[in-house]
Amino acid sequence: MRARATLSAVLLISLWGGLAAASDVASVARIVVTPAEDPAAERMVALLGLRAGQPVDRQRLREGVHAAFATGEVEYLRVEQRVGDDGVEVAVHLSFRALVERVEVTGVSGRLRRRVRDWFELRAGDVATAGGAETGVRRCQHELEERG
Repeated sequence: MRARATLSAVLLISLWGGLAAASDVASVARIVVTPAEDPAAERMVALLGLRAGQPVDRQRLREGVHAAFATGEVEYLRVEQRVGDDGVEVAVHLSFRALVERVEVTGVSGRLRRRVRDWFELRAGDVATAGGAETGVRRCQHELEERG
């Protein structure tokens, strides 16, 4: 996570560091976000300090990248720009981490259901990973085998 955040931040800084002086004063004409359908994407654009009609504040953008990764929601973030006659078009490419929405245990009694949920060690809001799920399954199997 930290390596990816650093790599993305370095990429972002190198992109913005190499811009022509004209783009430093040009206003943002358009902001294109991918994936556009994610409701959190608009919040991330605001966090980056990007607003149509205003010039890009590179320092605020750098701080926004760090803040976006600090939320724990962002897995990947890339910002690109293209200078045109009407201003700067900014493209923000985002990938969000998959989060657990809910954990449901079925097929066992209420008391055992709570224990299985605890053994699994996966809660709503946790980052969902295949490794974490597999570890939880093995832990549950081990606990159930010990109890017969």
